[in-house]
Amino acid sequence: MTKTYEISLGKDILNDNIILITGPSRMGKTLLSRFLSTYENVEWIEEPYSLRFLIEMCANGQIDRKTFKKIFTANIHELFIDQILLRCANFRPNDLSNIWDQKSIQEILCRIESIKSREDVEMYKKRISPYFIIDIPDILPYVHLLRDFCKNLTVICVVRNPYDAAEDYVEKKWFDEAGKQNTYNDVYRNYEDKKVFGWLRQGDEEAFLKSSPYERGIIYWLSILDYDGIDDPYMGYDICIKYEDITENIDSVICKLSKYIDLLDHSTPMSKAAKSRIHKAEQKKEKRDLEFVDKKRLINALEKYGYEDR
Repeated sequence: MTKTYEISLGKDILNDNIILITGPSRMGKTLLSRFLSTYENVEWIEEPYSLRFLIEMCANGQIDRKTFKKIFTANIHELFIDQILLRCANFRPNDLSNIWDQKSIQEILCRIESIKSREDVEMYKKRISPYFIIDIPDILPYVHLLRDFCKNLTVICVVRNPYDAAEDYVEKKWFDEAGKQNTYNDVYRNYEDKKVFGWLRQGDEEAFLKSSPYERGIIYWLSILDYDGIDDPYMGYDICIKYEDITENIDSVICKLSKYIDLLDHSTPMSKAAKSRIHKAEQKKEKRDLEFVDKKRLINALEKYGYEDR
């Protein structure tokens, strides 16, 4: 006899204020998230890889939409509770995501002492109406999967000049055949007798495999930021922020975001200290030769995001 099981995980709809910050890696997502988390009504959940894999599994057809929705909402609900209770707080002072750079000692102690139960969390949420920042790379092409049940979702896409980003990828050996640092936290698919990254657009496999590590970085940037449907408000982002603006004029970024996020206490000591830690972007080397990148596609994408070809 076949047994039928159904997952019952509570809420199917999320009404919390969710700010999804995404885009390719090395764009400034952590920098922006870290700064915003200094505000009283903002909580930052840094790169929850289980949610990233869940989203990509649904996008790839490995899990059905109904099951995805139930598991995702249940995980998010518990993550938010743990976040407010500081159960997942990072107290390591030298880490970029440490709690000491986000919240004052007074607030940390107050939350530890006064918020002790799920009921306390709900009362806190009603009083503060917090925004939950979730920072997940590479999932911009799949954000439409979340819009049906995340009712107060804002998607922020963070971009950076691809030539500068590609230099970072080379330095970190992300796309070097000899440097497989990312194999533990990426999704792959089979292509002939090889494995390629799951985010790689179909038809770009040969170009990617033949390219240098630098050129692969450009192809990666294009794969995440230039896809069919990105200009559709349902399929794409709500607001785009440039890395160069974050590092050179964070006040203009906050002004831009104020249309979407009601930030409290704009001049707290924590936010002032966070602003002082933001340094001007450093321009990398001149553009290298590109042999396999679709140059017309790249130029169009550069124009879309406000960059000039070098």
